[in-house]
Amino acid sequence: MIFFTSSTKQLEKTFRDELGEYQLIIFNDHEIFLKLISQIKKDEEVTVVTATNPPASNLLELFFLLNTLQNAHAKINLIFTYFGYARQDHPQAFVAQGAKVICNCLKQFSLNKTIIIHPHSKHLHQFISFTSYIPYELYIPIIEEKNIEVIVAPDQGAHDACKKLSTLTNTSLCTLNKKRIGIDQIKTISLDGSVTNKNVLILDDLISTGSTIINAAENLKQHHASKIYSAATHSLLTQEHAEKILKSPIQELWVTNTIKQTILIPHYHIINIGPALKNLISMA
Repeated sequence: MIFFTSSTKQLEKTFRDELGEYQLIIFNDHEIFLKLISQIKKDEEVTVVTATNPPASNLLELFFLLNTLQNAHAKINLIFTYFGYARQDHPQAFVAQGAKVICNCLKQFSLNKTIIIHPHSKHLHQFISFTSYIPYELYIPIIEEKNIEVIVAPDQGAHDACKKLSTLTNTSLCTLNKKRIGIDQIKTISLDGSVTNKNVLILDDLISTGSTIINAAENLKQHHASKIYSAATHSLLTQEHAEKILKSPIQELWVTNTIKQTILIPHYHIINIGPALKNLISMA
């Protein structure tokens, strides 16, 4: 039985008969009430599919659902399609350490297995035990269709995932080294590898404003890349940001629906992660 919280309802249609049900009521003062509708047997294995994005009340909904399932003595697998607070994973003076706080809340529940899809963090394992899953199989058809010759990591944080994809597809690997000069301002300072006269795919875990991949694409163009494409597992883009990306040297952009997507413009492609998620659940 699979339960989708409000933040992942866009993925339900892939599953249909396996869906678990619960009642969610939000009162006038925004207090949340949750009651399980599906009947759960003791030690029955269930999967909860959720995301942290928006609003913050989604986390309360998740905690209440986990509490209810735990009280029903279910064996709970938890999958985060998107764990946004992974970006708040390192201590800074006078700054809340969001990732640690949320992980500490999760530790009160007896979770059989936790999976996070393409987490934006190398430090999250310090706070909670989980398995990372990157949907490489979704990007392989793009590489074949567009005759991609080089996988490009837009920064050092994306290097490991891009290296794995390049190995799987027998393509070359390039890494851009960048310097952050402001909250949303990036400057590329060097390129490791060659893209001259090559079709390239920039792969990242998360696109928020697009500044990183636009900067990367402009640098790749300066290094005489032939055709430039990009893909990301998670997209927080607005219509305006997506249009800006596709006015850059990037010819096409692919994102998955780990986060609900509403942008409909040419060359902005949405990949349904539902089938990959179904396979992931069957292997959990």
